[in-house]
Amino acid sequence: MIERALANDMTPLSSTIDAFATRITAAITKLRRDVDQLKFTEMSMIFGTMEITEMLIDSEVPPATTRDEEKLGVDKKSSYERLTEVEEAMIDSALQISLRDTTMDGSSVTDTPGMNA
Repeated sequence: MIERALANDMTPLSSTIDAFATRITAAITKLRRDVDQLKFTEMSMIFGTMEITEMLIDSEVPPATTRDEEKLGVDKKSSYERLTEVEEAMIDSALQISLRDTTMDGSSVTDTPGMNA
């Protein structure tokens, strides 16, 4: 009884699925034919051919591999100036720390600098 009920419910679905499978198979066959046709199509038939004319080489245009030496020199000069500034700041900082440490080690509450008591 259950088998008969399932068979009655599934039969319409089965025929719908079979119809879809047939349509998919037909679409695949058509697509394969189109792909085969495109494989054998020569692109020059679609776009045509074009002659490439001789181009004169302009000697005033530098090749892409050359560098702008003038700009490179400016960049180096700027880098060295910045490096000098950083070095000066580091020396000043080290000097200040050294002076602070020296002053703290040698200081005393009873000593007053510059006065002979």
